[in-house]
Amino acid sequence: MTYTLIPKGLFNCEKEFNSFCHDQETDLLEVSKISLVNGEIDIVHSFPIRMSKVSIAPSGEIAFGAELRSCGDFYEIALYRMDLKHLTQNEVGSIFIGDKINDVMESLRLDDIEAYPTYIFAVDNRYSIIFIAENEPEYGKPYFQHIYLIDSKDNKVYQIENKEISNNDTLLRLGSMNSFNCNGNLYFYLKTGRINASEKKELYLSCNHEKPYYDHLETLLLFSVSSLSDQVHGNVVKLNSTLIEQLDYNYAFDEIGTYNDGLYYEVLDIGKNSTTLKQYNISEKVFEKKKTVIESLRLNAKINENEFYEKYVAKLQSSHSKDRCILELNQESYLIYLEKRNN
Repeated sequence: MTYTLIPKGLFNCEKEFNSFCHDQETDLLEVSKISLVNGEIDIVHSFPIRMSKVSIAPSGEIAFGAELRSCGDFYEIALYRMDLKHLTQNEVGSIFIGDKINDVMESLRLDDIEAYPTYIFAVDNRYSIIFIAENEPEYGKPYFQHIYLIDSKDNKVYQIENKEISNNDTLLRLGSMNSFNCNGNLYFYLKTGRINASEKKELYLSCNHEKPYYDHLETLLLFSVSSLSDQVHGNVVKLNSTLIEQLDYNYAFDEIGTYNDGLYYEVLDIGKNSTTLKQYNISEKVFEKKKTVIESLRLNAKINENEFYEKYVAKLQSSHSKDRCILELNQESYLIYLEKRNN
């Protein structure tokens, strides 16, 4: 099972909390009350429709899910919205896949080992974005082929039209996404390139600099959630974004985080083996030179995480015949064992 706690007052009320709980073996999504003091998890509610793809909104109160289903002579991806507070599950749309799926799939699940890759991202309590691949991954081509915006308020699904970025990059080369609050407004960033800094370092010496490997390009983009509804035109969406930085094979994003005024990240210069910390002020639309705020923020976060680990996590990491769980907090994941109780 995977227990997800969205970092809202993360280290202030960590002893007991309600959380979405997704069983990756049965695809069952539940609402649970977790006690890290007693090492227990109480099941409060089970949603009736099972889904293999689930994403939690930044509020921690809403989840979006997706699953493959058969509709007579064709197949589609059904899309759902779950409410932790009111314990409701509603279908908010569907996406037509076609009359054929992979013949060697063992089950009608998006998580089937032979299913084509699908990724769903909860932007906020209203919107989610889903990336779909209709072909098996192939070197030299984007990982995904389609992107859709799901509006759960109007129960509509819009195809995202402008997927291309400068220098032949594309949103279809999704690497990671994350939502965050800044000065009372919600944003999300998207990084392309399915590669990390250590992999780029390994490939750097053997790389043909005249014709680098396909995955070398990384782009960091910033999106405003409040303007999403203004970007819908007919049945498509043209996403407006701010290009923060684009890196080739010589550099790599080493860490991406957020602070009160915007976005910060580290850029690794592979050839010089040096790292530069950068921070982008969203309201001022400028890069700030002073890094003291970020350094202090990272230090405090590390102290808090160490205290949290020593106080709660360490004692829950031996099994004693309990259920194996992955507790996802902020950008950290902890393997713990909890005693499951059903109310």
